[in-house]
Amino acid sequence: MEFITVFLFTMWQYSDGLSCADGEWACLDGRRCIGEEYVCSGNIDCGFGSDEDPVMCTQWNCSARHWKCHDNLQCIDEKLVCDGDPWNLPRCNDGSDEDPAMCPQWNCTAGYWKCKDDPQCISVNNVCDGLTWRSCRDKSDEDPVMCAQWSCPSGYWKCDSGVQCISESGICNGWPSCRDNSDENMTVCAQYNCTDGYSKCKDGLQCVPNERKCDGNPNGPDCLDESDDDSDMCLQWDCPAGYWKCQNKSRCIQESQVCDGFNACRDYGDGSDEDPAMCSKWTCPAGLWKCHSGLQCLPEIYMCDKSIYSWRSCSDGSDEDPAMCSIWKCPANYWKCNDWSMECIETEFVCDGHYRCYDNSDEHNQMCGCPKETEFPCHDGHGCVDEQSVCDGIETCRDGSDELQSVCQSWSCSLGLWKCGDLTCKPLCDGKADCNDTSDEKTNFCISYNCPPGNTKCADQLQCIKTESICDDSIDCKDGSDELCNDFCLKSPLMDGERTIIRRCDEDSSVCLPVDQYCDGIAQCPDGSDEIQSDCSCEDWGLKSCNNERNPVRTNCLNIKWITTAVNQSALACLDVVNHIMETQIDLRENDTGLYSLSVLFANANCPPPPKNKTNDRFLNHMHGC
Repeated sequence: MEFITVFLFTMWQYSDGLSCADGEWACLDGRRCIGEEYVCSGNIDCGFGSDEDPVMCTQWNCSARHWKCHDNLQCIDEKLVCDGDPWNLPRCNDGSDEDPAMCPQWNCTAGYWKCKDDPQCISVNNVCDGLTWRSCRDKSDEDPVMCAQWSCPSGYWKCDSGVQCISESGICNGWPSCRDNSDENMTVCAQYNCTDGYSKCKDGLQCVPNERKCDGNPNGPDCLDESDDDSDMCLQWDCPAGYWKCQNKSRCIQESQVCDGFNACRDYGDGSDEDPAMCSKWTCPAGLWKCHSGLQCLPEIYMCDKSIYSWRSCSDGSDEDPAMCSIWKCPANYWKCNDWSMECIETEFVCDGHYRCYDNSDEHNQMCGCPKETEFPCHDGHGCVDEQSVCDGIETCRDGSDELQSVCQSWSCSLGLWKCGDLTCKPLCDGKADCNDTSDEKTNFCISYNCPPGNTKCADQLQCIKTESICDDSIDCKDGSDELCNDFCLKSPLMDGERTIIRRCDEDSSVCLPVDQYCDGIAQCPDGSDEIQSDCSCEDWGLKSCNNERNPVRTNCLNIKWITTAVNQSALACLDVVNHIMETQIDLRENDTGLYSLSVLFANANCPPPPKNKTNDRFLNHMHGC
């Protein structure tokens, strides 16, 4: 189709002009370079997800110090492999980074330590740190015998107890980190030399960061003796790199605060940071632009942004000068809108599906293409519509281009749709005349028509219905054959895509059952063949194991879409195994009647409706996990 050609040409055009540094990868939309470590990371960083394309990722070689998950689609930092910490992200989506069969043989990467009785790797910085956070599950990292012999890693210090290591930045900082308080011992601190970037308070005992000295104590004093802002000391104090000293020598402020239009030194006795004579000669630090007045520095990210806020504008308005903005080049990682505003927006927001430029140029489909090749780009450039909505008789594009006669004359209807005499696309052989000329339901054609995937022919061979509608206690076929379950099943197992949904009890049986009634603890086949435990392997049924010890037959096997549990008759709940929307707890307890009750903690999620062929005492519509 023409729009696919335009899309691919546009992608090539922008990619061809994009130059990325070593160790970077060019997004296929040509709008951005990302670090190679972000390619196939499991998180989309490029417009339309070109960095997570499955075909590309299967062939992608992970960057240095990264490990490829078993699904061959994702790379993660090798430090995360077998770390046993669910809070470290990203993880392998298939869970292979914590594979219990692999982790016992896994050699921890440099800087990591393997727990004694648990196949888990933790940072050496967490070994013998006296904390339970990010520690071994078997607590072997805090074993007193081992810790007494442990040598603290570089940048760490051993407490007098001999069994705990703390960061050197925590020594003599006024707050005990050692459980025995030895890091704040007065004798130790009097002789201790502060680490780089720290200096002693007047008492000679406490170390504080240099940038906290002579800062005016915006968050309160840092030295316990409050000497970090002592006026006599500050007169002699040299501000650290990146800081500037007010004229009265009493305070240090960040260089980015100098000549920014706001008196930072005023609160400390003068306004020297905004002195016109000084500012006219001041060179703005990197990332800031000097307003035309020559007296103010403004962060480049606020240039030409049409802001009405004084704190992100030049007082003389020069940051919005049309002549300047027309030639202004946005800073790195920013993109210029094509409209009158000429605003710079962050490149990560370009082609992300949300309009931020006044003219919507950041989402124009001539530049961005459409997220899916099967989508149709509206002619005005604003948005894309699914091919199923093109030439369906309803205008979806705001300019109506998806229903133009010139488009519909050459448009090929999607699979399962028929082009009517008036050029609209309507469902084909669904038992209802959708075309005005009824051409979509011609008997001779429908008899020989093969239903599209996910659909099944009714017995009269004239109508296609959704496969999932068969045996759902609701008649969809005009001849009612969709509810004659055995007639369907005895010919061959009823499939939904690659998944069997209804099958015969055994080869000689005349009874069929839905798959989710097999291995559920209730014999429903006449010969009981649906409950033979040797045949009840979860994997054989395409189900998910839940390992519930109280009801091993019925609750061990969970359908990936539905959970069936014994609550009088059948209770159903939606299982989202992909999105991890919420945490759920299930507690099966046997009650006085010998049945089981289901206790669930659940939250909102999007769940499909329950199958209609089940009778429910209770339907739990929102649930995740097992």
